[in-house]
Amino acid sequence: MIGKSEYKANLLIPGAGKSGTTSFHTYLNQHPKICMTSDQDKEPQYFAMDVQYNRGPAYYNSLFGCEGKKNPVYYGESSTTYLISEIAVTRIKNDLENPKFIILLRNPIDRMDSHYRWMCTYFGETKTFEDAVMADKDLIFDPNKPEEKGVYKFYYYESCYGTFIERYLNAFGKENIYILTTEDLKKDYKSALNNCFEFLGLDPFEVKETISGITVKRHLQIPSVMKNLSFLLPDKYFRKIKNNVIERFYTRHEYMDGLTESQRKWLRDMLREEVVKLKEVTGLEFNEWNDFN
Repeated sequence: MIGKSEYKANLLIPGAGKSGTTSFHTYLNQHPKICMTSDQDKEPQYFAMDVQYNRGPAYYNSLFGCEGKKNPVYYGESSTTYLISEIAVTRIKNDLENPKFIILLRNPIDRMDSHYRWMCTYFGETKTFEDAVMADKDLIFDPNKPEEKGVYKFYYYESCYGTFIERYLNAFGKENIYILTTEDLKKDYKSALNNCFEFLGLDPFEVKETISGITVKRHLQIPSVMKNLSFLLPDKYFRKIKNNVIERFYTRHEYMDGLTESQRKWLRDMLREEVVKLKEVTGLEFNEWNDFN
């Protein structure tokens, strides 16, 4: 329902990236009283990116289709840049009326590993894991300056949960923020989802399980005609062709090795203070993250 705000949105899933937010977005959208943006518009980055924000409320509201749903209580989206973007927090605070937040957090070491694999698989990351992590570790995040293909690296920065959760708690209050771990969602998704619905003041609802894939390193051998089509066709149409043709006939898959124990120790030392801070500001233990027990 829309209050005094010009905007429909009152439920945001601001991350963390590579923590299962796509599956979680789909889960939430199954509830009859929740209207999430379409899969194509799952991450509009509206409050983070200037070019999106300048399109205005009418554009943003148009992203909520709500087909077949009568009188939704919540309108939501899942832009993962919101967790680490200071301007996004400011704009959300100024523009939305009493928004609720569900923040999905994954063991930050596993999150970094998944982020790196994703970048290697789909966006041509060529650095070693250690070099990739250190390359932008001390840079300032600017949501208006993604990589060439519209994605973000900042492997370390996105795992600094303590700093960003504290910012959200200070801006919106603990009563408006629910923190769920990826590990708990995977362990018992039905119970985890109903806890979220309870937080939102909604009736329990039995959602159907979504399927999440395993990120593997891929080598694309794309014929020139397909490369040309990528420039001629709108991205959403080329994406469908790529999924149906290129993925099937022109892709070689290769499983990547997991992190070594020495790599995990390196990341534990790097992230320990952030995890300690996260526990302090939330009052939660995160016992499912064995690396930090």
